[in-house]
Amino acid sequence: MTLRSEFDQLLTQPEPLGHLHRWLWEGLRDGSHSKRHAWNAAAFSTLELNEQGIIAPRTRTVIIRKIDSEKRSIDFYTDVRTAKVHQLQVESRLSVLAGIEDVQSNSTRPEASNADVCWMFYRPTTKIQVRLEGIAALMSVEEDESAWRLMPLRQRANYSSIEPPGLVLPSSQPPETSDRELTAMESDRGRENFRICRTVMRNADILYLREKGHVRARIDYLPNGGISAHWLVP
Repeated sequence: MTLRSEFDQLLTQPEPLGHLHRWLWEGLRDGSHSKRHAWNAAAFSTLELNEQGIIAPRTRTVIIRKIDSEKRSIDFYTDVRTAKVHQLQVESRLSVLAGIEDVQSNSTRPEASNADVCWMFYRPTTKIQVRLEGIAALMSVEEDESAWRLMPLRQRANYSSIEPPGLVLPSSQPPETSDRELTAMESDRGRENFRICRTVMRNADILYLREKGHVRARIDYLPNGGISAHWLVP
C-alpha cells in the first residue's frame, strides 16, 4: 500500500487525527529501510551566518539512516568538514554577536552544536508534503564508531576524500575521485570525517494535495512526551 492510499484510508477513520502520528512515523521508518521509498531522502535546511553577517537558509538532500519513533528523531550521516555541520553552530555564533556573556567557550565545537532545522519530504506521485521542525546535533563518538563498523566499503569512500567537500577548485573539469578507491584498511582514514547528525522533532506539518480537496494537519510534540494534533486550513 502506498503512502497516498494509506492516507486515504486514514481519512475514513472516525478520528483520523488519532492515527496521524503512527502513519507518519511508520512511513519514515519504511523510508529508512528502502531506497525506493518516497521518504528515503529529504531536503534538510539549516541557517548560515555568512561573512557579511547575513543570515541565509541553506538546503540540501540527505538520506535517512535511522528512525526512532519514540524519541521522534531522524538520523543522517555526514562528513564533519561539510558546510552544514558548521551551520549547526549558527545559533551559538549569533549569541556571541549579540553580546551574550554566558555562551560557553566550547560553543564553536561541532560536538556542542544544537540548531533549529527543518526537514521536507515530497514526491509528486504521493501528493503529500511533510515538513518537520526540530533541534539537530551531532552524536557521540561511540555512536559514530558503531555505525562506521557496519558501513560497507563503498559508503566509507564518501568520507575519505583528501580535500574537504565544497572546496573550490581552479579547474575546467570535475575533480577526480580516485582518492576514494580504497581498501578496507585504507578506508579507515575516513573515520575521523564521519559523523551522525540527529534531529529530535518538535512538530510536523502534513499537506495532502488531494484532488477532491486538500487536507492539512499539524502535530506538536510536547516537552512532557505528549502529542497534540490539529487540522489546519490548507
